[in-house]
Amino acid sequence: MFRAYPWSPNAMSRFEDTYWNLCQSALWVVFRDKAYVEIYGDADSETYKALQWYPPSDQPDRQANVNELQEALRCGSLTALGYHTEEPNLLKEITQVQWYSMEIKPPLAMDSRNRRSQLWTNIRLKRADVQRLWPHLSTVASRAQYNWGELRSIYEEIINEGNALSDNQLHRELRVRCERRGISAPGRTSFQEHHKKWRQMAGRSAT
Repeated sequence: MFRAYPWSPNAMSRFEDTYWNLCQSALWVVFRDKAYVEIYGDADSETYKALQWYPPSDQPDRQANVNELQEALRCGSLTALGYHTEEPNLLKEITQVQWYSMEIKPPLAMDSRNRRSQLWTNIRLKRADVQRLWPHLSTVASRAQYNWGELRSIYEEIINEGNALSDNQLHRELRVRCERRGISAPGRTSFQEHHKKWRQMAGRSAT
């Protein structure tokens, strides 16, 4: 599998590492595939770009968008560590506020105001935290489906507060509140499908 990429089946597993780099984390969110995490344990920007431009014939289906990872970092449901360019020897947590000035370009996070400027290097995320938010597909399949009744209750709670939120902001806020209550939050695609239905139902009940 993926023979065009520099990975050997006999190499030490990178999947079970306590921390994943930004590229591994992004690929897990998008593809939920163990082999990609193994392959990109030491990825640079060029090898990641090659995957986008020349995907292997057996590339797994996409399960999410890398923007979901960025949103989780911005809303605080996921944290990352890295080295700021002004303090290159100090490993520290990147705050959610700081993520609003960055754009993820695996394996890098670039300054959103100057996309050629890199503010943080060697970014890593705890594997367990990434997998908690984006579990393996076999885990998802074995679970009971999302409790959409409870999710709709949280959604209506947010709507009834009267804040003018975009669909993306609604999804982020739903994730945050699910995290606080210890329940599973849906991905963006699943949320959007139900959000559309809930809006239609609310429109019919109002007439």
